[in-house]
Amino acid sequence: MDRCRSYVAPALLRCLKTLQEGDTLIVWKLDRLGRSLRDLITMLDELKHRGVKFRSLTEAIDTDTPTGRAMWQMIGVLAELERSLIGERTRAGVKAAQKRGVKFGRKPKLTPQQIDPRPQADTWRRGSAESRCPFQSRAEDALPGAV
Repeated sequence: MDRCRSYVAPALLRCLKTLQEGDTLIVWKLDRLGRSLRDLITMLDELKHRGVKFRSLTEAIDTDTPTGRAMWQMIGVLAELERSLIGERTRAGVKAAQKRGVKFGRKPKLTPQQIDPRPQADTWRRGSAESRCPFQSRAEDALPGAV
């Protein structure tokens, strides 16, 4: 199950790889199959895509029956709601932190002088007449008759 994010036990991974279309994966309890709801849904969606049925003995989920499929769809809807709420809370937390003045991202490692060590680099960029780069040519500096 390549798309699962968290750890998958080696024995479970071997089991999942050997399942073929028409097989049924039976577990004692749903929480024994995955660590998070997201991983569980991803895993069971992939099994469904491969044509493998699923059955949990203690939660009475059997994807071969209409009730089991409905139960699975309700779990999927709740998982989607959970993902949406997490994203919403994260965005609200970031916005609140920014209002408090929290800076996000990596702090700069180099100072402007380390990036451009020339002593007048900043003033040259501003373009004032007295701080012009000494290598810039001006028309009045040219030799008479050379222009």
